[in-house]
Amino acid sequence: MAAPEAPGVGPPAQDESIIREGSRIILDVNGDRHVFVVVKGRNKVKLGQAFCSIQPLIGCPYGSTFGVAPDGKTLQQIPPAVAADWLEEAALEVTKNNSRLIDAGDANQQLTSERIADLRSQGVHGSAIVEALAAHSATFDAKTEFSQAKYRKKKAKKYVITAVARRATAAAIAEAYFLRQPARIGHLRLDALALLLSLAGLSAHARPLVLDACGGLVLGAAAERLAGFGTVTGVYMGSAPPSREALAQFDAGRVQSGVRHASLASLLRRVAAGGEQATPIGVPGAVEPAGGGAGVGDAGKAGTGTTGEPETGATGEAGFGAAGDAGTSAAGEAEASGPSRCGDATTAAPPSPQRPFNACIVAAPGLDPGAALRALLPLLAPSTPFAVYSPWMQPLAEAMHALRAEHAAVGLALQESWWREQQVLPSRTHPKMQMNHGGGFVLSGTTVAPPTRSAGATLA
Repeated sequence: MAAPEAPGVGPPAQDESIIREGSRIILDVNGDRHVFVVVKGRNKVKLGQAFCSIQPLIGCPYGSTFGVAPDGKTLQQIPPAVAADWLEEAALEVTKNNSRLIDAGDANQQLTSERIADLRSQGVHGSAIVEALAAHSATFDAKTEFSQAKYRKKKAKKYVITAVARRATAAAIAEAYFLRQPARIGHLRLDALALLLSLAGLSAHARPLVLDACGGLVLGAAAERLAGFGTVTGVYMGSAPPSREALAQFDAGRVQSGVRHASLASLLRRVAAGGEQATPIGVPGAVEPAGGGAGVGDAGKAGTGTTGEPETGATGEAGFGAAGDAGTSAAGEAEASGPSRCGDATTAAPPSPQRPFNACIVAAPGLDPGAALRALLPLLAPSTPFAVYSPWMQPLAEAMHALRAEHAAVGLALQESWWREQQVLPSRTHPKMQMNHGGGFVLSGTTVAPPTRSAGATLA
């Protein structure tokens, strides 16, 4: 019979900085492509033209850099790239000029494609191929130092494939989706997501209510913010929750276990059922756990393919229609037609003294934000901070006006997130040319105890 463990003594905690079997990671390929990967011994990932086994990733720390081995079938860990010598030379005075160079296309390159293919088949490293291309270019020596650096960088993206193993955090997932498929997360940019979490007052032991139609990204970010101290309740309208493919990409198990799903109608019925005899909201018996609802289980398969492109779950990329509808409408249609109305959701249940949530986030571009807030108010305690995201300013302005007219909230503020990526290099620091101009708008405020009124009243 085994001796009992001493109090407070348990199995040693695993090092969370190490990639392990079954971990979910994001491979940042050459800084401009992101691949969602589940680390399992037999899985493969496509990098360039090669399908490589991800077995070498197991046991390596997060942030490690990998490249394609000479055999073209496996990944090998390489030291982080250091600043190239041309950066120091670029700080010197530039005397060359590109104005007399003639762009003759392939005629300026003496190294043929057949020769390049032969070098790659021999296992020559990509950096050597880049230098060979520069040496055989008829115009390379005449270019300025800046142009030479751009030439090397352009060729390196094709012949030097490097991938950084990043932890699947809310910031990394938001960046990956926004770079390639922003419509799947409602065009929610990283800075707007951070603004939502901050203005809603999310912290440990909070009881947040989240209406998320952005692929589950906001749900996962809220659970990550709680760090295991609390449960996030994801509310949805209709008979089934929308796609949660972004939520399935989070690595931490406590993020997945810290999210519960429930329909708005069921929550309002529990509140109306009354008081302390009703099942407490936010416990496993009250609402569906993450992955238990329709359309959520299949979302776990998203993004684990070899191409790195996330796949849509069983419910598709769904948004919300009217609350009385049996199903949900596609997010693309909702985005094209503008915000829709919640309909009868505002009359599902009268307000009740039992208001179990003390934080609220609404991130549903396909819904009218004013009607959505009015539907959620019976579930929110007085003095609850809330934040509402929308890609458009007008719906939030109308909701702000209605809330102010009804005296339903105080401290109302409508703001736009601001984000500019800068290229920081000697003598040429400037905003990046392909930056996104806007990250959406956020309406924030604090609820107050509502006056006695009929259950059928609406913001409109």
